[in-house]
Amino acid sequence: RHLETTREDERKWIAREIHDELGQELTALRYGVAVARHQGGETMEPAFTELESLLDRTRATMRRILGALRPRVLDELGLVPGLEWLVQDVSRRTGLTITLDVDPPALSLGGDAATTVFRIVQEALTNVVRHANASRAEVLIHLAGSRLVLEVQDDGVGISDLAQRSAGFGMVGIRERVDTVGGDASWSTVVTGGTLLRVTAPYPVVAVESKFEPE
Repeated sequence: RHLETTREDERKWIAREIHDELGQELTALRYGVAVARHQGGETMEPAFTELESLLDRTRATMRRILGALRPRVLDELGLVPGLEWLVQDVSRRTGLTITLDVDPPALSLGGDAATTVFRIVQEALTNVVRHANASRAEVLIHLAGSRLVLEVQDDGVGISDLAQRSAGFGMVGIRERVDTVGGDASWSTVVTGGTLLRVTAPYPVVAVESKFEPE
């Protein structure tokens, strides 16, 4: 548990360094290209256009890496906006239709706990994309008494007993994250087809604190 939380803190630190340092360098490069273009004349225009295109692609790559490491929206706006960003990003990249339903809509969790729930949903959707052969998925989060309930359901091929017994398809990672918040996770094949992941955890969720300090 401590190791996983330490990894998250390390990802956060690396993402912040990339954003601050590399982001500033790219901004400076773009400004330099604009100045050089003004001084270079029409004969250099194709070269400057290509340089600007390269800078745009580099910036897009940086944003993609930052999103994979640690989405800033999760830290700045909280769990629900972070999940909204996640489902939009996965839908855009894969074509999977994903709906997100959070009740209450303003559900809020502390930083480490929010990260845990976010990563569970992220891993679950990754499993759907890789293994389920699905076209749709639903992410549902609600409160049931003193417990938080998270469900991720798809319309794919379902999950076999063998897969559950062998703890494949990313199950180990999800179970480890669920353990950090004292929760339970189960998978089942639904009657209409597809797989249902159901996670329950005490609410408010409390995750293990980390002491990561970069050198």
